Amino acid sequence: MNSVTPPGDTSDLVVIGGGVIGLSIAWECARAGMSVRLLDRDEPGRAASWAGAGMLPPGARTADFSALPASARPEAALRTLSASFWPDHVASLRDAVDLDVGYRRHGAVHLFEDEGARDAAASRLTAQRIGHKKFDESGPTRPGHGGYFRNGIAVPDQAQVRNPRLLKALRIACERAGVSIVPQAAVHDFRRAGDRLTAAVTDAGDFAAGHFCLAAGVWSGRLAATLGPPPPVEPVRGQIALLKFPAPPFAETVEVGKRYLVPRDDGRLLVGATEERAGFAAETTAGALADLLAFAARVFPAAASATLERHWAGLRPGSPDGLPFLGPVPDAANAVFAAGHFRNGLQQSPATAVLVRELLTGRRPSIDLTPYAADRHVVPRVTPFVPEDRSH
Repeated sequence: MNSVTPPGDTSDLVVIGGGVIGLSIAWECARAGMSVRLLDRDEPGRAASWAGAGMLPPGARTADFSALPASARPEAALRTLSASFWPDHVASLRDAVDLDVGYRRHGAVHLFEDEGARDAAASRLTAQRIGHKKFDESGPTRPGHGGYFRNGIAVPDQAQVRNPRLLKALRIACERAGVSIVPQAAVHDFRRAGDRLTAAVTDAGDFAAGHFCLAAGVWSGRLAATLGPPPPVEPVRGQIALLKFPAPPFAETVEVGKRYLVPRDDGRLLVGATEERAGFAAETTAGALADLLAFAARVFPAAASATLERHWAGLRPGSPDGLPFLGPVPDAANAVFAAGHFRNGLQQSPATAVLVRELLTGRRPSIDLTPYAADRHVVPRVTPFVPEDRSH
C-alpha cells in the first residue's frame, strides 16, 4: 500500500465518482476556486449517466408546493431548482468547451389510456403552474395518439440533452478548470483523524484532502459502509434501445408512465426504459429488448420498420423513496453525500453541484436539505412529476 499523498499534494476536495453528478460537482467547486481531485473506479462518464435518455422536465413556476402531496414536494423543489440552472449551465459549458451538448426545448407529450389519468396529471401540473394543454381523440394528431392512447397532455417547456456529449463537455471543462481526474481508482476505505477524513484509500494510492464528496452512484452505499451505517442505495438496471430513421420521426418526447420515446435531431430514437432489480449485472437481455420494441411500435407504428442500431443497459442508483441522499455524511465532519438520484441524476445534476458547493463553503443551501439527509428515516413512496410514476 502506498503512503498517504504528501501534504503538498493535498486537495481542497476529493470527489469520488465520475458520473454526471461527480463531474458537475468537481467543475462547480473548481470554478469556485477549490483545488479538486476526482477519482473514478473505471473511466469517468461511462456508467449510468452515459446510458440515460437526457430528459429534462420543467420546474414549477411557483415556490409554494402546498397544493402537492407532502411526499411530492422534495422532488418538486430539487427539480425546480435544477431546471432554473440548466440554461446558464449549458451556456457556461459552451463558453468553457465550445461543444454542442444537444440541449433542446422540443417539449413533451404524455399519453394516457383514459381521461381520468390524464386529468389527474393535469391537476398536478396546474398545482405547479407548469404550462400544459390537455388533448383527446378530437385534438391534434401526435405520436401514439388516436390509437391505443386517446388522451394526452402537451408540455411545451420540457427539454432534453444528449448524455454522451454532456459528459464529454463536463470532463473537458473539469480538466480546463484544473481538476485532477484519476481513472481506475476505486476507493475502498478512508483514513481518519478523529471525526474527520484525511485520505481516500485506493489501490492506486491514498488521496488526501480537506473535504470529500461521495458521489459514486450505485457503489455509494458500499463506500459509505466504511464510515458507518450506509444509506440504502441499490442498483436498478435500466435497458434502452436505439432506433435509426432516415429523418427525425417527430420532435417531442413521448412518455407513457415510465416508458418513453426520445427523438434526436439526427433521426435516432431512444426507446426506454426498464426497471430491474438485477444486482450489479449491467447486461442486456433479449426479453427486455423485445418488450421495448413492442412498446415503441404500439406508440409509434413506424418504429417497427426502423433500424435497430444499439441496445444497452445502465445501473441507476436507486433509493427507497425515490429521493437522492444529499448532505453531510453523519459520521464524518468534512464529507458530504450526493448519490441515489435514481432516474433523475442528469436532470438534477446542476442543482446538486450548487448545493454541494454551498455546503462545502459554509453557505446556506438554496433549498432545505432535510428531506434528502443521508441518515433520514426512509419510507418507501413515489414522488412523480406527472402521474403514473413520471420518472426518467
